[in-house]
Amino acid sequence: MAHLERALGWILAIALTASMTVVVIDVVGRYLFLSPLKGADDLNSILIGIMVFAGLPLVTAREDHIRVDLLTALMPPPLHRIFALVGAGVLAVMAVKLWTTAAIFAGFNDRTPMLRLPIAPFAYAMAVLAVISAALQLALALRPSSLAPGRR
Repeated sequence: MAHLERALGWILAIALTASMTVVVIDVVGRYLFLSPLKGADDLNSILIGIMVFAGLPLVTAREDHIRVDLLTALMPPPLHRIFALVGAGVLAVMAVKLWTTAAIFAGFNDRTPMLRLPIAPFAYAMAVLAVISAALQLALALRPSSLAPGRR
């Protein structure tokens, strides 16, 4: 698990650095030279998707999803487990939907508007990362009750 966390951390760092670089080059080019960076929107759209889905397994493994502590503190432990299982199910459905959408992108050879980058490989990667997140969430939900979700 440590290797996966390290790899995803590096992917996030590289994607964030690349996104910031693209924005700076685009803004400087646009306002100083009246020449924006061609394909900046394409690149940032892909990079943001990478950041969101590479971060999802990390957030899931660390149980750092946004939650309303007022409510979780009042819930009995069995309800914590039910919500964790529902979360795993939602992530699994999202993974399936992403995979089928990626297949559609591949079938139509969909590409980004400016740079003409194929979209399907990125969508497949997002689906795989969603599967990893769903598996992690399921593992967390099935832990012994002393380590149940919501109990840190």
